[in-house]
Amino acid sequence: MNMKKQHTNITRRIRVLAYGAIGTVFAAAGASLSAGAAEEIPPQRMTIAQAFEPVVVDGLSNDRVWERGALTYGFLRSDDGEPARHGTRARAIYDRTHLYFAFTAMEAAVDDVLADARRGGNDRRAHDTVGVRLAVPSGEGEYREVEIRVNPANRAWVMVDGRERRGGLDGLRTGVFERERSWDAEIAIPFAALGVDEPRVGDVWGIDFLRHRAQRGDAAAESTAWNPPGGKGELRFGRDLIVYLYSQRPFTGRDEVMVYNPSDQLRQLRAEMIDATTGKVVAHETIYLGSGHRRQHYPLPAPDVGDYYLIVRQTDRPLESDDDKLVEWRPHRSGRR
Repeated sequence: MNMKKQHTNITRRIRVLAYGAIGTVFAAAGASLSAGAAEEIPPQRMTIAQAFEPVVVDGLSNDRVWERGALTYGFLRSDDGEPARHGTRARAIYDRTHLYFAFTAMEAAVDDVLADARRGGNDRRAHDTVGVRLAVPSGEGEYREVEIRVNPANRAWVMVDGRERRGGLDGLRTGVFERERSWDAEIAIPFAALGVDEPRVGDVWGIDFLRHRAQRGDAAAESTAWNPPGGKGELRFGRDLIVYLYSQRPFTGRDEVMVYNPSDQLRQLRAEMIDATTGKVVAHETIYLGSGHRRQHYPLPAPDVGDYYLIVRQTDRPLESDDDKLVEWRPHRSGRR
């Protein structure tokens, strides 16, 4: 894999947004729902863990700390909910001062994308971008929507409640790295710039991961997101145990649960496949984790037919909240594997 140019950027502006106390997050999933799904789409959940060392924001995302970064695939087109034509991966992690995101945007013509980004104007819709949209708690039952996008030339856009903040966010850092078949980006968002304190374990924010591929030649523009159209995602701040899902992967094979346990404690989880019509558990599997292990893969105990959803619970000890569900994932299979 040929590595190319690296671009870094630090935005320093006196711009502190008046948000309130923060929420927290703890689980991971990549999902798809077809057009026949129920009107109210259950939220997807992603678990993110605390970083154990500083994150270098250079776009490369090969730091050892990213081994603990929650990972998701399965981006869907924003107009019709179908799988994206161009693959995207997103990761997330946090520490006491920042929330970090890393993206890999698969792209056959990276040089053309970079050239277009350098020539592009101020309209972000004319650029290829990756980014994140957050619903940041700003008071009792109220939220402020913050969206941050980055293009392959490492230009960043900040939108607050749908309006562009030309001054950006104080201390926002972004980095982009160009590869042979993809361009990668990292984003570091200071909690102070969002007007919130360090998250507590268990707080929840709304989230969506985003990618836009601009029109190029005969290829139409494509906007994709982690959440299906009309759906929403939840980001829960956790501590050390990470559980996430491989689904809609760019390779064949059964869906898998992937678990990472860097602690010195034994862990026990239970994966449950639940019939979407009856609500009954149709298959389940207990997952035992040794201490100090890195990532481990477990094939899902999925039935071959029927519509179902997956819940992964932590069963070895009570969490700090009443919610023991680390992952809740609701695909719409309609009898196909």
